[in-house]
Amino acid sequence: IMFKSAVVATVLLQASATKIESYDHNTKAINPQMVESINNMKTTWKAAVSPKFANATVADVKKLLGTIMPGEEGYQAPEQEKTVFSTPNSAVPETFDVRTAWPE
Repeated sequence: IMFKSAVVATVLLQASATKIESYDHNTKAINPQMVESINNMKTTWKAAVSPKFANATVADVKKLLGTIMPGEEGYQAPEQEKTVFSTPNSAVPETFDVRTAWPE
């Protein structure tokens, strides 16, 4: 568990800066040598590179972690979910109690 935590901590530390630097686009998020080194320790678990992150760069991971703030290069605003109601406001009751509406 300690080694697994070290791998995760290293990746998070590497991606923790808020700004995407130019070198982040060319830096692999997962270091294959680290994975190999951990596996050579013959611990009770096996380190591996998730297919999702096999080709990911530090810049890719920073985007996923939400560490790029509004106004910074590379920021992508989350999609706003909008709910459209088909019931006019006048049809919505002032109060509603499910216990009295459906007593069964």
